[in-house]
Amino acid sequence: MGLKEDCERRKAKIMNMLSKMSEKAKRGLILILAVSMILCSDLPLYASSVSEDRVGTEAALSGNESNESVSADESQRNPLDETEVSENESDEPERETPENQEPGEISGNEVSGNEVSDNEVPDGQVSENEVSENQVSENEVSENEVSANDIFEEIAVSGNEVSANSVSGNIVDDLPVNENSLEVLTEKAKAVIDKKGRIVVTWKAAKKAKRYRVDRQMENGAWEQVWSGTKKKFIDQMDTSESQTYLYRIVPYGTDTVGRLGFGRPGYALCAPTILSAQARTLTEKDTDYYIGVDYTSIKGAAEYEIQHAYKKNKDYLTAAVVSNLNGKMEKPPYMGTVVSTYNGKRVLTESYLDGKDSNFPLRYKEYYYYRVRAHVEVDGRSIYSAYSKPVKARVTIRAPKIYPVGNVSYNSVTLFWENMPDVTGDDSYYIYKSTKPDSGFKRTKKVKRWELESVNLASPLDGTTPLNGTSTGGTNTAEQKVDALAYTLTNLKCETTYYFKIAAVKESVVGAQSVAVSAKPVLTDVTGLSVNSANYNKIKISFNEVPGATKYYVYEAKTGVTDFDGKVLPVSEWRFSKKALTCTSKAKDGIVTYTRSGLKRGQYYGYYVLPVRGKKHETPEEKLEFGYAYTRMGKPEVTAGAKDLYSIKVSWNKVAGATGYRLEYSTDEDFKETATDRRSLMFSKYSPNKANKKVFTNRSYLLEDLAPGVKYYFRVTAYKFTKAEGLRQEYGVPGEPSDIKCEWGRPQAIKNLKAEFDDKRRGEGATLTWSKSTESNVKYYGVKRSVYNYDAKKNKVGSCVEEDITLIAAEERYEKTSYKDSSKIDNGMYVKYEVCGYYAPSGTTRDQWIEGKYASAIYMNPSAIKIAGTIQIGVGQTITPKITFTPKATTNKSVQWTIESVGGSSYISLDNTTGKLKGLKKTKSKQPVEIVVASRNDYNVRAVCKVTVTDKKEEAAKGNLIVCLDPGHGGSDSGAGYGSLVEKNINLQTSRYTKERLEQYGVTVHMTRSSDTYVGLEARTKYAKDHGCNLFVSQHMNSGGGSGTEVYYSLTQYGRRDLAAKISSKVSSALGIPNRGAKTRAGQNGDYYSVIRTSAAQGIPGLIVEGAFLDGNSGVAGNAQAIGYATADAILEYYGYK
Repeated sequence: MGLKEDCERRKAKIMNMLSKMSEKAKRGLILILAVSMILCSDLPLYASSVSEDRVGTEAALSGNESNESVSADESQRNPLDETEVSENESDEPERETPENQEPGEISGNEVSGNEVSDNEVPDGQVSENEVSENQVSENEVSENEVSANDIFEEIAVSGNEVSANSVSGNIVDDLPVNENSLEVLTEKAKAVIDKKGRIVVTWKAAKKAKRYRVDRQMENGAWEQVWSGTKKKFIDQMDTSESQTYLYRIVPYGTDTVGRLGFGRPGYALCAPTILSAQARTLTEKDTDYYIGVDYTSIKGAAEYEIQHAYKKNKDYLTAAVVSNLNGKMEKPPYMGTVVSTYNGKRVLTESYLDGKDSNFPLRYKEYYYYRVRAHVEVDGRSIYSAYSKPVKARVTIRAPKIYPVGNVSYNSVTLFWENMPDVTGDDSYYIYKSTKPDSGFKRTKKVKRWELESVNLASPLDGTTPLNGTSTGGTNTAEQKVDALAYTLTNLKCETTYYFKIAAVKESVVGAQSVAVSAKPVLTDVTGLSVNSANYNKIKISFNEVPGATKYYVYEAKTGVTDFDGKVLPVSEWRFSKKALTCTSKAKDGIVTYTRSGLKRGQYYGYYVLPVRGKKHETPEEKLEFGYAYTRMGKPEVTAGAKDLYSIKVSWNKVAGATGYRLEYSTDEDFKETATDRRSLMFSKYSPNKANKKVFTNRSYLLEDLAPGVKYYFRVTAYKFTKAEGLRQEYGVPGEPSDIKCEWGRPQAIKNLKAEFDDKRRGEGATLTWSKSTESNVKYYGVKRSVYNYDAKKNKVGSCVEEDITLIAAEERYEKTSYKDSSKIDNGMYVKYEVCGYYAPSGTTRDQWIEGKYASAIYMNPSAIKIAGTIQIGVGQTITPKITFTPKATTNKSVQWTIESVGGSSYISLDNTTGKLKGLKKTKSKQPVEIVVASRNDYNVRAVCKVTVTDKKEEAAKGNLIVCLDPGHGGSDSGAGYGSLVEKNINLQTSRYTKERLEQYGVTVHMTRSSDTYVGLEARTKYAKDHGCNLFVSQHMNSGGGSGTEVYYSLTQYGRRDLAAKISSKVSSALGIPNRGAKTRAGQNGDYYSVIRTSAAQGIPGLIVEGAFLDGNSGVAGNAQAIGYATADAILEYYGYK
């Protein structure tokens, strides 16, 4: 709709309203209608006296506005009649005001041909002295009449209130000289930035002003209208463009005494700066003088800023400095220059000032100061000051540390790195602040003592950029430019959530300045170790390393269409992956996830990549993922080959799923060359018409006969998939992966029933060997090979061979010698391996011509130490067999002898000298236990002593018969709680190892549900305890949640052991020096709340959960697994009567 059409619409609406009004109301609204006409027709009137250059139409309108007493006939005239407006004026395009034109000036080209002189009064206008007696007051409109304000609002404050060009013609400075009071006071106008990042301009109402216009200054000095209306408030969106400033001019509209409309004296508002931060800083890293850096928003259009400081918030401010607007330039301190910051989610220019360099206002450490800033600019010889910014409180503290990019990001944790500040030592701390917004909402999440932090040297690529607080370290770091930094890992974060972190140092209980924010987004790591292999003709096996935190995996598949196994594969870029992923929910085993894809076509290449998932898909570009492919073919058989005798070898292999044929190849050449002396290939098929052939296929074994003795043969088997129509021809079908090559030759079979045993008559010597006589008549000799090795008892590992020899024994039939006594001296703890074989030795042959048969082997080892519980307590009539342990664990000679050492001890106990079975006969005297000894029969010096006390009460778990199951909580993908570098699953495992070590020192049998970083199901843990005959289950954990102390949970059932729980809690809390929260129970819907306590009771085993300490509340001692483990063991030993 054009301007003219809009005017017509408004005119019709006004006339409709007028027809419903009384004569009084009509006369009272003449002035308002005139204003409306001006606004709608874009014809400005001027406040100065009407000159010869004034437009005639404008003069006519002014006359109508001042007519306060009009006849009834005249009042019926339409004040907006088109005949009152020059035809040329209404059709003429709008003219722009020249750039250098002053407000109130009229261009010479703008004078209309219908101009009116000063003294002319257009038709219908009433002179100033002719005010009617019927003049209507503004407040005299009846309730039932249309309000004048209603019409004014309809015209002036409609949806199309005033376009940017509707009042953009010539602008006047003031009304006639006798109306200078129409003015917007600059000192009462202000512009501030609100919380939404908008500029809010407000001013005090000017007397007699009917409405206002707001202009914004452009950078070239010109003014651009941005708003017009009746309110005393304007909201402008902050604009980071370079084309405009934040200086505003507020122009009032009003009428003079004769009703002529014009503009009054404008007021000005300059946007106030906002202080973004005020915190401690230094000029350099090594500077020991602390200052306060004040960062505030840069106001476009401002010439300079006044920075004020004070000791109190609202009084006694002193000017610290008047700083020029740097407009992006960098200066030396204290004028730190302009940088780009983030405010309310927007990037804004920020000015900085460093306070404290001026000795007139010295800063003192730990003291608080207040700062405020205002902007200033000169406009037309007038000084325009913005409002002061909101005062900001700052304290002279240690400066902010430099913070570096985040590293080691996992699905629920990140590692923060920041500068190792030399002033922060010992019990000084660092605060870590966290938020999900980049510039607000930061809350302290951790307080970390300096001594708890790990010191690291950062080098490229981790810190290959400038530190994030804008302080350059001299360019990109190289390997030689390592940074001394501190590291801390935050856990329990939400996956796929972007966090922002800040660091502040705390020295002498004063919190220092915060660093800039660094962002991190915990995400699942990419899949690594991807392996893709054919599992069969229609299956492919995909395996990869477990991704911590992943609940499932998306497997994306593609195939190339290659049908010939020629080794040629299309580039990955040409593979077309399916959009719909396969879902893998397989649990990891030993850290490896395995997924088998079935239902594939044989003879095809298939490619795969895998994405871990936790809640939603982990997005990673395909080109950065590990990719693997495989060819669908038959599986790989496992082959064995064994000599049946000197002249035949039996070859066997396992079944390959889906195979319809097997190809057996054997050759005297390891590489199966055609030049081999003997080389053959045999195909056995499911569809073979030959029964013998089909039988070999079914049984998967074949006997090669009539072989030359001692000649080595090499074997391999390949599975095939072909149809019945394709027959036995191996060129058809899809071959599988050939088996590994096996080697065998015709030779005597291995001897049977070989044993290496201790001979009680030959203490300190080697073993006595026995075996069954060979049934092969051509075996004339036996060979005995002995190899002696060092043995590492701590690692249970065989070391280097220190001795080796071979003894030949004639196999005389009349003697049938099938035994051998090793008379060599064997040291305790040495690992001895005996090997025996038969030899084929034709008459007339030398030793090197004999054919050696297969070896059979046996291990022999004497103990170097024996352990037994130091004390045993049993009741009268109770029978137990004390548990003994041997060192090394691989000891084979476990022959021992038990004896009662105490005189008269046999009246209190009975003891089986061979088995050690012990029975209480009568109560022993106070402090007079019976001493028993167990010793190795091979060497009586290898012995252990135990003191037995007999009581008249039978214990629940007799001393010496206690079997404990230790359960290190969590593990594998379940990390448990975390705090800084403390991870619960790791501490739990260490604690259990120390508990086990201490219990075993006293002869207690100990089993652990896990011995490495693996996950075990909750029910599987207590089942493990039951399967191993345990009579006590202890699950070891660490607590979290902000508390402090040790607590132990026990069962609500008959298997609850409150006294034991209380004893453990007391011991552990004392060892750590933390509060004792005591023994506790917790009820759930099914009885005991905790699964391991509930299921252990169901297994008939007392169960406990030990919460050693709070990781967050007792972080200084929570990592002391040794203290927790030993204290737990000591409490158990004490409860069950161990001394």
